[in-house]
Amino acid sequence: MVGGGLAVAAAAGLSGVAGCGGLFERNGDSGAGGGDSVIASLPDYGIPAPTSYLRSNWSRDPYSLCSYSCMPVGPPGPAARRMLREPVAGRLIFAGEATSSRNPAMVHGAIESGWRAAAQVGELARPASSVVVVGAGAAGLACARGLIDAGFDIEILEARDRTGGRVWSETIAGAPAEMGASWIHGVRGNPLTAIADRAGIERIPFGYTARFADPRQAAAGRRGVRQVALALDSFDWSSGKAVVTPLSDLFPRRRTPGLEWAINSGISQEYGADPDGLAVFATGEGDYIRGADALLAGSYQQMVTEAAGDLPVRLEAAVTRVEYGRAGVGIELSGGAT
Repeated sequence: MVGGGLAVAAAAGLSGVAGCGGLFERNGDSGAGGGDSVIASLPDYGIPAPTSYLRSNWSRDPYSLCSYSCMPVGPPGPAARRMLREPVAGRLIFAGEATSSRNPAMVHGAIESGWRAAAQVGELARPASSVVVVGAGAAGLACARGLIDAGFDIEILEARDRTGGRVWSETIAGAPAEMGASWIHGVRGNPLTAIADRAGIERIPFGYTARFADPRQAAAGRRGVRQVALALDSFDWSSGKAVVTPLSDLFPRRRTPGLEWAINSGISQEYGADPDGLAVFATGEGDYIRGADALLAGSYQQMVTEAAGDLPVRLEAAVTRVEYGRAGVGIELSGGAT
């Protein structure tokens, strides 16, 4: 058992899961998602097949089982995020973007949750107390940095063989490829903007303008986008039913190709869940994001991990059990490791 006075679990999506795209495929891997068949079919549509590719599937990652959290239909709704922030027996605290009401499903939401968890530890324990941080993703690293700076004795346990969590950078033919987080969403007032600037990493403004090969497709897509916007604007948000109403209820059963495209690109891709599994409330969740979005001319993973500084991370240490009580916290690792 690994012992500590308190434990912070920097978990993945806890209040609903959303996955995207086999866990990790390179050229020649078939995988559960059939990546090769899609790649092989591209020339049939006049699109050259790539010479190299990587493919991730966070829904199959055993340490996250999602790409980011979403708000499913039904109770407890947004209260789930608040409940997850409450310390358990004064010994166990959860962090992660799923615990953030202000910036859920965002890397900066994960970082802010780590800062919040570190502050909670400071209220519950004396400086120099022993704290175990479970998970070296964005939330765990931010929390650990705050705890060390506040004088706590910490140990960080990470199940993977790397730090960064769902922030994961790879390379394709020498070029950087983001397998997880890719954007800074809203550069104004975003802590990631300051982190990128301190690291000297260039931010590249990014727009989401869709381009279609056929003008008729573009017109149909615009009509679909307007239909989605009208459906959301027409919903009675004062009814108190946004949490229990599936988003799919706002759309007709028989959908035009333009509406189907708008739903796929603006909802399923954006929120990580299809409309029938997503509450209407999800579209209005979180703070307004200020400023444009940006990509990075460098490694997102390196930016996040280096911002936390030199931390005592124990890799390939998968936590299987957490026991807590007045005497402290005990953490069991896979294989009975201590």
